[in-house]
Amino acid sequence: MNAEAIENALLEYEVTCMLHGHTHRPMIHDLSLPDGQPAQRLVLGDWYTQGSVGHWDEAGFRLESLPR
Repeated sequence: MNAEAIENALLEYEVTCMLHGHTHRPMIHDLSLPDGQPAQRLVLGDWYTQGSVGHWDEAGFRLESLPR
């Protein structure tokens, strides 16, 4: 997904957080919407070369790598 597609999806569904996987690049991306509102893109790993799991609690979201 490119940056424009991510932004369009967030705006279309009126959300500030997107969680998805299988891009081979697990990461937490901090974004800013056109109106200045903060947003996040949370990306899990691919499971073929690495495992990853997301944890969401009072402190926020974090990624954890799992051994293969």
